[in-house]
Amino acid sequence: MENIPLQDLHERAEKLQASNEPLPCFEDALADVLVKWFRDDYFVWVDRKTEKCPVCRGPMQFDTSPQPTAEELRGGGNRVELHKCKKPGCEGQYRFPRYK
Repeated sequence: MENIPLQDLHERAEKLQASNEPLPCFEDALADVLVKWFRDDYFVWVDRKTEKCPVCRGPMQFDTSPQPTAEELRGGGNRVELHKCKKPGCEGQYRFPRYK
């Protein structure tokens, strides 16, 4: 919750409701600005082509789709992509769980 700018979102929703095209209720306006904030400001897309190795900062490549760990399954990760470092001898890898 500490990452969500509640005061700012409330102000944006109030501004939306005071505009020429208000939504049916304040809660709808708040949901609208929350979705836009999440999509535009909070969420970050991962570009697998530019992902860097956590060990050497070299390029990574898709390797396999291993079974999810118990922790990944508890979090809703039903599928996992494993990316490994392209540099010979580097053991860097990155597990990327996919959530439902």
